[in-house]
Amino acid sequence: MIGTALLLLFIFAITDEFNLPPGANMAPLMIGLVVVAIGMSFGGMHGYAINPARDFGPRLFTVVAGFRNNGLTDGNRVWWVPVVAPLVGGVIGAAVYDFGIRRFLRASA
Repeated sequence: MIGTALLLLFIFAITDEFNLPPGANMAPLMIGLVVVAIGMSFGGMHGYAINPARDFGPRLFTVVAGFRNNGLTDGNRVWWVPVVAPLVGGVIGAAVYDFGIRRFLRASA
């Protein structure tokens, strides 16, 4: 949840028209570096689950492929956490940016 909240917060900060945008089409590179930094920070401990498709897709593939320890059918019922937490984190990150940062940028512009 924290990783996705940070990702959305930084994406909004980089692409906001009221903020000083990066020049020379550097926004994709900067967003990519944010994803890499979040992955290096949270990836080892939490499996890089900042996107539900990044976590649920491989789990579903391992079920179809027939693996027993797949995270869905092995009795461990926590597979929904990396699916729901990024969705909640995205809303939190967007809300923090909109209500905590963007409204002050608009007032000064």
